Amino acid sequence: QEQEQEQEQEQEQEMEIELEIELEIEKEQEQAAEREYSREDEAAKPWPLSNLGKPLGSSGLPFYPLADFTVNKGIFGTYTPPLKELPNYVLVSDNYHRQSWRLSS
Repeated sequence: QEQEQEQEQEQEQEMEIELEIELEIEKEQEQAAEREYSREDEAAKPWPLSNLGKPLGSSGLPFYPLADFTVNKGIFGTYTPPLKELPNYVLVSDNYHRQSWRLSS
């Protein structure tokens, strides 16, 4: 019985090692592709904190609805699908990702 238990433990350890190796291989394959990205207009655009109390359209704040956020995947000129089901009050800053970048990245 002890030998059977030892064999089972060894088999489990071997399976764990194989799983770790497979996971490591998957991580290596998921790394981002080396591509040239546009560095135009990369600096953050400061804005007055007091503008947060104003309506978005007249505040001059660099925010847009996250539902409009999309990124060029670069493969066959495709884009990530926009998150249209998000409410309009969920915003993303232009300082995080400029909408113009989706055409050039």
